[in-house]
Amino acid sequence: MHDAVGQAINYPVGLDENRQKIRRELGIETRRASAVVLIGHPAVQPDVPEQDINEALRTFNSHMSRVEVLTYKELMSKRPRPGRVGALKCRSEKVSPPCCR
Repeated sequence: MHDAVGQAINYPVGLDENRQKIRRELGIETRRASAVVLIGHPAVQPDVPEQDINEALRTFNSHMSRVEVLTYKELMSKRPRPGRVGALKCRSEKVSPPCCR
């Protein structure tokens, strides 16, 4: 997990360093970009209570900036539901991600 977090930390840095070029060429504002590290489902670790996993991740994430570590279960519970108005808001008029097409 630490290797993945270390790699993810570099992505917002790269976006910051190339912010002007990305905005100019793609029309995307990257100033508040963040990254998510997905680590799997808590059910894969039956010997560790899910509450302990969640508590450890909350503690870990509280020390992170712009990178969040989530379990697959947490990701699925946070995802926008179909038909939910305003669930996703695209900020770019030039480039729209698949979610907005």
